[in-house]
Amino acid sequence: MVSLRIDDKEIQAEDGLLKINSFSSKVYDGRLNFIGQADFNHSPVLLKTAEPIQLASDIKIGSHITEKLLIYLNPIFADAVNVSGVINFDCERLIIPLAGGGKNDIALVGTVSIDQLHLQASDLLSQILSLTGTDVTASYITIRPTRFVVQNSFIRYDDMQINIGDRPVNFKGAIGLDRTLNMTVTLPYTLKGKTAKVGEEVAGERVTLPLKGTIDRPELDLGKLFEEQLKQQLQNQLKGKLGDQLEGELGKKLLEGLEELLKSE
Repeated sequence: MVSLRIDDKEIQAEDGLLKINSFSSKVYDGRLNFIGQADFNHSPVLLKTAEPIQLASDIKIGSHITEKLLIYLNPIFADAVNVSGVINFDCERLIIPLAGGGKNDIALVGTVSIDQLHLQASDLLSQILSLTGTDVTASYITIRPTRFVVQNSFIRYDDMQINIGDRPVNFKGAIGLDRTLNMTVTLPYTLKGKTAKVGEEVAGERVTLPLKGTIDRPELDLGKLFEEQLKQQLQNQLKGKLGDQLEGELGKKLLEGLEELLKSE
């Protein structure tokens, strides 16, 4: 067995198995922690965490992390500048190819959060802010703890809530390591004009819009917003004219027909 110490981190190698013992280092005013191993007897050679670990603790972020990593976490980081904040990341599982592997060999399961986030608004964030009527320069942005999975070259999560001031914006879907997007964004208001606030219930379903394109050019489908607004207005007019007749099977069929009509358009 060969044992090395690099910057007080012990690395052991025996029969092609490389082990990195648990260590913690100060990085950007926070802590980076790791423990893992790689087996050079098999191809591809994969570096794996040995156990669940808090990989990043209170690490300050900037353009260095945004350009390489955060742009794959959420498309609001596309074209963002002057980014600052504090990131925490609890890692359940991590696999990174060292030799002979590709993007499909990357696997990751963990929970990430970012506090005290500030950035000069990207195109996507500017669109969202204009729809919500929020001034980002006067608001704190917080990415709530979000569990995500990296598998088969896609990053997926069911709900990443970003609080812009006291207004929640929720992202859901997949980001490809090829930089493609297939997501939805739920805005903090309903079609009836009610505004959702963090920690408060809001009556009615919030507006959800498709988000596609790439992480370099995210495309928010505003046409869907106008479609939903038109549907809501027509429904309100029908209810005003037909009243109780919209209740029951007749009302269900009328509303279903309205939805099909809008889809055909």
